[in-house]
Formats: sequence, structure tokens, C-alpha cells
Amino acid sequence: MTMTFLLSQLDGGGIAGTIIWFVLFFVLIFLYPRLMLSQLIYKIEQSAVKMENMSRSSIKMVAKKVDKNAGKDLKIKIEEFTDFFVVEPSAIDPYGLVKKVDQTIRSMEDRFAEFTDEIAPDKSYQEKQEINYALRAAIGLRMISKVVRHYVEIAKKFKNLQIAMILQMQLPIIEKIAEGELKGAEAFVNNQPIGDSIGPLIAASLINESKEIAEDVMMGTTK
Repeated sequence: MTMTFLLSQLDGGGIAGTIIWFVLFFVLIFLYPRLMLSQLIYKIEQSAVKMENMSRSSIKMVAKKVDKNAGKDLKIKIEEFTDFFVVEPSAIDPYGLVKKVDQTIRSMEDRFAEFTDEIAPDKSYQEKQEINYALRAAIGLRMISKVVRHYVEIAKKFKNLQIAMILQMQLPIIEKIAEGELKGAEAFVNNQPIGDSIGPLIAASLINESKEIAEDVMMGTTK
């Protein structure tokens, strides 16, 4: 209302008012996008910091699961491992693709098991599995925080309003995914059933005797 009143007053002020009106108009054309960009960058920067804090929290959870008095060296080692990623096999040549995927997954599983044995050699098999899967959630959070930070820095460096707006529109769902990963890490650390694991948990409670028929696959018979 104030700006409309000011412009209407300038419009009735003759040539001087018209010149001032045009000057204000062009100033606003250049100034408004910069103000909007500054506000957007502030908001997405806050979100990036929030997700980085989530990532650090998940690393601390895993470290405390390994050792209640976890030192700085252990936290650094876990943080370095959260940069772990898997390169999927090429699908250009479909021949043997299933075997390639199987080999990739098995190699990934072996690497997780090796790292878990390295940082928690004295833990039981069950505790190692809890640490193993908590690490996966920590890796997911680490990746999300790094990707968001990457786009925030691009928007800041190039002062790109479009990138900032796209990121801001996506942030609500990205934050929900990050919160889910954090709760997942917490559930694994505290040995809580998550997702479909409640089904096998109930089945296991009904079976008295069982045997392993494949890696981490148990079978039992009951009435």
C-alpha cells in the first residue's frame, strides 16, 4: 500500500515525478531478485546446516554403539567410512548383468562386514549387525547433507536464483527423508524392529528350532 501510494504521488508530480518513478522501477527490477536470492540462500543454508548436524548425530550414535566412551579417532574413522559409495555395474551390455549386480552387492556387504569387524572386534554377531545397518543409515544421511551443501554452494557462488528456488522447493521432502534416515540409525543402534522386520521377528518367536539354509536365512518348522 505504501509503495502504491508513493508511485501514485510521483505519477502526479510531472516530469520530475516520472523520472523518479522510472528510476525506482529499474532499481527494483535489479534489487528485488538480489533480495529474494539472499532470503532463499539464508533458508537453504539453514537446512544444509540442519542436515549436517543430523549426519554428525548419526555418526555419534554409531560411535557410542561401538564404545560408550568413543574417542575422536573412532568418530573420525566412522566419518571417513560414511563417504563410502557403490558404483553400479554398466548396463550397456546386458549379458551377465544379474551376476554383475550380485557380485557388486556381495562386495559391498563384505566391505561393511570388514569395517564392522575392524571397529568392533569384541562385539557379538547381533551387535555387529546393528552397527552394520546403522552405518548404512549414517551413509545415507552423509550423502544427503553433502548433495544439499553442494547445491547451496553453487547457488551462493554463481548467485543463481533458479537453483536456489528449485532446491527450496525440494527441501521439505529431502528433510523428511533425512529425518527418516536419522530415526533409522537410532532404531538400528537400539535394536528396534524397523519396517518389514516385525514379520520375521514374530515368525522367530513362534519357532523353537531352526537351521541356517543360506547366509543369514533361517528355516524352522512349527505347528
